Formats: sequence, C-alpha cells, structure tokens
Amino acid sequence: STSFLTSTFIFIRTMNKTNTLRSEQTNSSQKEKDEKLLSLASPTSIVCLDNDKFSKLLHDDFAFKLTPSSYHINLNQFIKQLPDTIRNSSHTRSSHNYLEYKHDPIAQLFRRLNISKQELEPFALIEPNKNYTRNLIATDDETFTLLLLCWNPGKYSPVHDHPCNGCWMRVCQGVVNEVRYEKKERTILPPIEEDDADNGTKVCDDDVTFSSSSSPSPITTSFECTEDTTFKEGEQTYIHDNLGYHKVGNPSDTLSISMHLYSPPFSKCKIWMDPNDSSRSSTSRMCNFSEYGRYIVKEN
Repeated sequence: STSFLTSTFIFIRTMNKTNTLRSEQTNSSQKEKDEKLLSLASPTSIVCLDNDKFSKLLHDDFAFKLTPSSYHINLNQFIKQLPDTIRNSSHTRSSHNYLEYKHDPIAQLFRRLNISKQELEPFALIEPNKNYTRNLIATDDETFTLLLLCWNPGKYSPVHDHPCNGCWMRVCQGVVNEVRYEKKERTILPPIEEDDADNGTKVCDDDVTFSSSSSPSPITTSFECTEDTTFKEGEQTYIHDNLGYHKVGNPSDTLSISMHLYSPPFSKCKIWMDPNDSSRSSTSRMCNFSEYGRYIVKEN
C-alpha cells in the first residue's frame, strides 16, 4: 500500500512537470509569433505587407490582433485613403493645437506612407535657376493637394502663410530647415527734442518705446522667430497659421526633397520678403513646375 501511494505521488509530480514544460513551450512559441508579426508591422519597417502574408501569420488561433494602422501603405493607397481620412477628421481635429498633431488621423496616415526614392523619381523634377521646384503628385481639387518640393542647396522660400487647414511636411531626401515666426507690434517714436529733454521721460522695453512727445507715433510689425528646426530624412511636421508663419529651405550643400500635403487646395498665399516688416506682404500664386510627372509647358 505504501509502495503504491509512493508510485502514485511520483507519477503525479512527473505529469505536473510535463504539463508545465508544455505550457512554457507553447507560451514561448506564441511569443515568437507575436514578435515576428510585430517586427513586420512596425512603423520603422520598410516591408509593405499584403493580405496573403497577414492571413498566413494570423491563422491557427494567433492571438495578436492586427489594426489598420499597424502596417505601411504605398503611394496609391495613401492617395486613395486621403479624402475620406480628411473628411472624417475635420470635425474632430483642432488645427491650432499642436499637441493634437500627434493624434491627428491625417498625420498618422502620412506616417504609414512607405515610398522609395525610385518611386519618387518621376516627380522629382528640378529647375536649377529657382530656389525650389513645385511638382504636383496628386490632387482631387477638393480635399487635398500633394506636392514634391525639390530644394536647391542653400535656398529658401520667403516667409509665407497657409490659407487652408494646414500643411503636413515630410523630408524624403537630405535635410530641410523650418523657421517659424509670429507677428510682433512695435511702436516707433521720433527722437526727443532737446527742449523737451528736461521735461520728458523715456522708457524702453521689448515691445514699445514711450516718450513725452504728444505727436502720434507710427506702429510697425515685424516677425519674431519662435522656432528653428532642421528635419532629417523620414521626419515630418505640421504647420497652421494659428501656430505661426514660416519659411522653409535647404541649409545643406546638396539637393533636398520634401513632400507637402495641403488640405484643402489653395491657389495663392501671402508672402513677406522682409521679415523685419510684416505689415508689407505680397500675394504669390501657386505655379507648378510639373504635374503628375510631366513638365508644364509655359506659353511665351
């Protein structure tokens, strides 16, 4: 009887160890599958997975749940999804709140775009005599315009605004520098006359200069730099007039290329050639150097 109980106890312990080992092997196998799919679906991956590959990975009670934002999309898919994404996000997105940009559905869709330099080549047309070249990739003339801008070395745009819901920019090659500004008013006063020097007072601060003179004083506005950021290849950003105005350019000695998404499309914007006087602006009309990979022939 004692021998039987001892044998039974040993058998039960052996079975428990076997079950534990099997459970650990199952968990380990499941973990390997999870890690494999996560690595393929990572935003930093250059692999664009199709449905067949996902179906193969997801069978056999695979526990990881794939979400639509977990994988890359190509240019055609990006263009196809843009209008609905823009329409669906228009009532929830607050363009003037930069913190919300990180959760912006349009920015998230832009990040998923996986496009090689070879795919961009048909649109990367360059005019060497200009600061930068505007090349139209796609537009629906209603919700968006997608451009590829080629920046010649050391060249910048003028300071400009965005008469739309903003611009999403992504660097495709090289580096792109963005300088942001806000308008700042300053009162300019004539110098105090010698006869008034004893009776007048003069106080200066960053915004205004006061004196005892009773004559009206002109007010001028200038741009004050608020941010100066250089973006590298693969990085993207967002600008809206409520965040400020900006100029963009190529600070390097080699060609830089950036992709710009505007929503909705617009045909003209304000530019300022002199950052020291923001009260004097000009109107610039949008002229593309190429559209859909073809040069625009200008009439003489």
